[in-house]
Amino acid sequence: SLEILECSLFGHEKDDDAYLCQCRASAFEQAEGGTLIVEDIDALPPEMQDRIASVLLTKFVRRLGEDRPRQVNFRFIATASCLANASRTDSTLSPELGRAICTHQLNVPPLRERLDDIQQLCEQILTEEHRNQEFNLVETPVPYISDTGLIKLMNHPWAGNVSELSLVIREAYIRLASDQSCIGPEELELSIHQPASLADAEWNTIEKAMVHTGGNLSAAARVLGIDRTTLWRKLKKRPADYQEASS
Repeated sequence: SLEILECSLFGHEKDDDAYLCQCRASAFEQAEGGTLIVEDIDALPPEMQDRIASVLLTKFVRRLGEDRPRQVNFRFIATASCLANASRTDSTLSPELGRAICTHQLNVPPLRERLDDIQQLCEQILTEEHRNQEFNLVETPVPYISDTGLIKLMNHPWAGNVSELSLVIREAYIRLASDQSCIGPEELELSIHQPASLADAEWNTIEKAMVHTGGNLSAAARVLGIDRTTLWRKLKKRPADYQEASS
């Protein structure tokens, strides 16, 4: 729920609520001396964005149910679907948060505009998937993409960006025979019919990941290469059956 998300970000003191039965440090406190990354920050409710902006500007955070502010020191990185520009009227970022995080921006082009990254991303995804497989009782080489398989990937438009690539590669890994280490074009199942919009492409990828993992939110987030909380926020905007699965 939104309450759980708020508690995860800002922490809380003890309460009668079952979820709040113990104190919890805020995400900002847990990142003390390090880096806190918040994905799709523009998808958060405006009031929550303003609270984050307050923490960034003052370097103090107040847990839920607590009056005393706590000083924090951390580096903050956020991802958003649009540039953080306080003057933009189409932005879903609150003006306060836009001003707080617009000091340094990095515009990451869609995957279709950086095809040279595909091979390295595939290697990273395969290495992670290989490491996570519990049946790897003996050391075996990490599978790789063949030259013809790489050509097929580079000719795909990737409307779903890296999440779509991650799902395709992980599914190809599962289809490999036990004595096979090379992933060729036949193992790479790409979507033939392209969605009407980027939003539809993203949802198609999420839907496939949810089906692929049997509705397991944590497993689907890992397959998509995104944070579990980020996936939960995206699912709340879609059909009720998936909302129930993520609750």
